[in-house]
Amino acid sequence: MLSAVLRDVRKRPRVRVPVGFVWNRPKGAEIFVYDASTKNEASTETEKAHGTVEFSRVSCRKGRRVTVTIHAVLGSEFSDGGNVRVDGSVRGVVGTPPAAIRNAKT
Repeated sequence: MLSAVLRDVRKRPRVRVPVGFVWNRPKGAEIFVYDASTKNEASTETEKAHGTVEFSRVSCRKGRRVTVTIHAVLGSEFSDGGNVRVDGSVRGVVGTPPAAIRNAKT
């Protein structure tokens, strides 16, 4: 899962992690992963996390293309879990947000 604040990543497309991303006062960007085979959960918001998330295209408009490049180590959210390395780029098209996000009140 990748979450980002559009105004922040437009100003500074390269985000260093961790950033202190809080659900009700978000800034920059955060990544969360779940590894089903090990049951490990890792994110950019742990003290062992480091690296960058770079946005070369950003938009929230449906149908627009988005490109994100990640070079980071995500720290486990469990004391006995291992770190997760994430390197690469992903390109996608903005679609309809999940119901939980469409219905969220901030």
